[in-house]
Order: sequence, then C-alpha cells, then structure tokens
Amino acid sequence: RVDRRQRQMCIRDRQSTGLNTLIANETNNHTTFPLRDCDLSGDFFPCSYNIIANLLLMLGYGYLLARASKLIADGSELLMDVFNPGIVGGLVIPLLGCLPDTIIVIFSSLGDRSVLEYEVKVGMGTLAGATVMLLTLTWGASVILGRCDLRDGQAIDGRLTNKWGLLHTGVTCDPEVRWQARLMMITSFSYFLIQGVTFVYEGDSNAMIQKQKGFALAGAIISLLFFVGYSAYMVIDTNMQQKRISVARKRIQYQNVINVLKDEISKIDDETIVDNLDLQNEFHSLRTSASLLADDEMNIQQVSAVSDSLEVIRSLSENKADERVQDTILNLRAMIKKLEDREDHISPEQEQLEEQSKVWTKKQILIRSPIMLLVGTAVLGVFGNPMVKAITNFSANVHVSSFYISFVVSPFASNASELIASLIFAAKKKRKFITLTFNSIYGAVVMNNTLVLGIFLILIYVRGIEWTFSSETVSLLSITFILGALGSFKTTFNTFWTIPTLLLYPMCILLVWILSTFTGWSG
Repeated sequence: RVDRRQRQMCIRDRQSTGLNTLIANETNNHTTFPLRDCDLSGDFFPCSYNIIANLLLMLGYGYLLARASKLIADGSELLMDVFNPGIVGGLVIPLLGCLPDTIIVIFSSLGDRSVLEYEVKVGMGTLAGATVMLLTLTWGASVILGRCDLRDGQAIDGRLTNKWGLLHTGVTCDPEVRWQARLMMITSFSYFLIQGVTFVYEGDSNAMIQKQKGFALAGAIISLLFFVGYSAYMVIDTNMQQKRISVARKRIQYQNVINVLKDEISKIDDETIVDNLDLQNEFHSLRTSASLLADDEMNIQQVSAVSDSLEVIRSLSENKADERVQDTILNLRAMIKKLEDREDHISPEQEQLEEQSKVWTKKQILIRSPIMLLVGTAVLGVFGNPMVKAITNFSANVHVSSFYISFVVSPFASNASELIASLIFAAKKKRKFITLTFNSIYGAVVMNNTLVLGIFLILIYVRGIEWTFSSETVSLLSITFILGALGSFKTTFNTFWTIPTLLLYPMCILLVWILSTFTGWSG
C-alpha cells in the first residue's frame, strides 16, 4: 500500500513537472498556454489534459448554455403575451437577452490569478464574437432568407421569382431601424477611453496598468449611463415593443391553433372510417402531418393544409351531421385566417374556442415564465464557469489563444436563440419581420456595448486586470462602424450586400491575428 502511494506521488510529481516545463518553455517563446493541474483544481466538474476530452467538454457545456439561452428566450416571449408595452418590453426583455454573454464575461474575470490573464480572453472573445456574429452572419443570413423581388427600390413582400438575382432581390426595413444602427455606433464609443489610454502608454507596462484602472472605471460609468439612456428610450418609444409583442402573441395564437387541430384529430374514431380504405389513408397521412407541426415555428400553409384534410374526413365520416364538429371546423378556419392577417374581426364563438384551446392561461403564464427564466439563469450560473475553463484548457491543447476559440464557440452557445429567431422571422419574407430582425440585431449589439461592456470594465477595475485587447478592440470597432454606417443610411439592401457582410466575419479574425503579429499588440 505504501509503495502504491509512493508511485502515485511520483506520477503526480512528473505531471506537475511536465506541466511547469511546458509553461516555462512557452513563456520563453513569448506565448503561454497554461493547462490547469486537474489534481489540484478541486472542481466538481470534469477536468482533463486530453484535447478530445476538452473538446467534448466544451461542446457539452456549450449545448447546455444554448438550451439555457433558449429557455430564457421562451420565458421572455411568454411575458410579452401578458404585459403591454412598457418596462417589461423595454427593459426586462433586453436585459434577459444579454444575460448569457454577461454570465460568461463575469466568470472569465473571476478566475485564479495564475490563469486570469488567459481566462479573461474568453470574456473578451465572447463579447467581440457575439457582436461580430450578429452583425455579419446573422444579418447576412437574414437577408438571404428574407430576400424578395425588388421594384422601384423596395422589396415586394412574399414575392421571389428570381432566386439567384443578387442585384434584383433583397429586403426593405422601416426607416426607424436606421436610428438603432446609429445608437449602436454611438454606444461603441464606450471602448475609446480604455483603449485610448492603452495606446498612449503602450510600452510602459507599469504606467499603463495604473492609468488603465481609472479609465476602466470611467469607461464603465459611461457604458452604464449609455445603458440607462438606451433603456429609457426603449421604454418610452413603444412602437417597436408593440411590434415584438404582436409577433409574440401571434406565435402563441399559432400554438393554440395547433392545439385545436391535434385535439380534433384525436377525437376521430378509427371505427367510423374502417370500411373506407381511401379515408383511412387520408387519416393516417393527416395524423402524421399534424405530429410534425412545430409549436415554435409558424407555418400557416401547413396548418391550413392539415385543417383542410381534417374537414374532408369530418365531412365524409359518420360525424358529418355533428353540428359541433362543423362549428369547430369553421371557427378553426377563422382562427387560421386571423393568423394570416386576412381577418381582423373574430366572433364571440371563435374567441371562446380560442380561449378553450389556449396552451396556458394568463395565470399559468405568470407562473411558468418566471420558472423558465429562473431555470435558464441557474443553468447559465452553474455551467458558465466550467465553459470558461474548458475553453481555456482546449486553447492550451491546440496552442491557440483562448480569444479565438471563444470568439467562435461562445456566441453560438449564448446567442443561439437570437440567431434562430432572427432566421425564422426573416424567412417569412415580410417587411415587418425584417424590421424586427434588424432591430433585434442592432439592439443586441447596443446591449453588448453598454451593459455587458460596463460590467466587464467594472471587473477589470476591481481585479486590476490589464487591458491587453488592442487588436481585438480595433477589429471589433471596425466591423461595428462599417456595418453601422451601412445601416444608418439605407433601408433597402439587395442580396449582393450579403457577400461582403459574411466575409467580414473571417476577416475580423484575420485582422486580429495580423495586428497581434505585426504590431506587437496582444491577441
């Protein structure tokens, strides 16, 4: 037993010696990628020196964070169904939207001093990656999915006859979107204080650290003031809130229609159509189509087709004389027309059917929504820190700065729901949905520039962290001002604009590498 303990101690000593040698050697090469000593970490969560294991951990934590973000987004949408425009829509919902990025930024700045220099790069990578992904990949993909034919400089809703026309297809948004793009550029000036003092004292590390602390605090105050001003603007200007609430309520109405459809299909008795082979085939096809209807992705055409099939079966089966069935079918058709914006008025009978078919009542929503938000936030809180450490360890395995890894990986975990929602909206090929998509993109960047950056700068001030993100900041601001200027003066974008916009994503990463390599700035 003593020999076995001695052998274990020798193995640990060799692992520690090898780890210290790796760090020392790479320090001499001016690039350090420290792996945590898993034997001494004391963490509850798994820890590994293996590249495959760290990759799997990073992907697993990323998936959990993406699910948590989706839970928070769904809970926020439920809130919009029961609250009118005001503080909830103008303040609470945007706060919840930026919560995943904020959690990662916070955990990246709270690590042990021995690895803080490397973990904080995960926070900067998340902040920069989320902003650049929204402005390039999400914006470009939304234009591609939402493109319609252009006529007289305007997109024609729902019409696409030339799928491959780069110059004759595109999207049009409302003029109010230009103000969101301008606000996005204005709030980007929060970076200038901390980055300005970094440029002035470049080369004098001691003086730079002393000066940066005060400017970090000043930058944090300015960022949070921008946040307060932007929140006040969003609370007062209820126009965009009303549009988002209308869309959220329509999605819930859609769920109600699906609920009615599935309920009516379940009431069909197989025995009533047992002697009719054609009717049996129609019914099984109907049941299969209904089972494939997605509650969170509106497809009115598919719902309408299922309803038509249901009506055929009802009319041919023994239930054809049932007046309740016929009334249900008629009311169901009216509810679908309402979703299609083809009918503004709904009868008391139809309102009663819609009320009975609701997935959740207002009271249930007020209970369910906070639970969803709390569970989503708890998952973020539990797995945010392991995600930061997994990214840091994986970057050490592949000898790549944790900034680049988090720049690519973290935004897809923390902003997955925003990306999916934007693409679903854009695919409807309507001006109002493109307007909502662009507003959401620019608004999310504003929140990154204000609240998330403000919290990041506060942590830099409190923990005395050196701001070594010159190349990252220059690249981030370049993308923000290029696409912000584009959105500030145009409301119609032809599909050609997606090519340079999508290319800006890899170009941003390339610019960080070029500036880090040839100017001496960190990256």
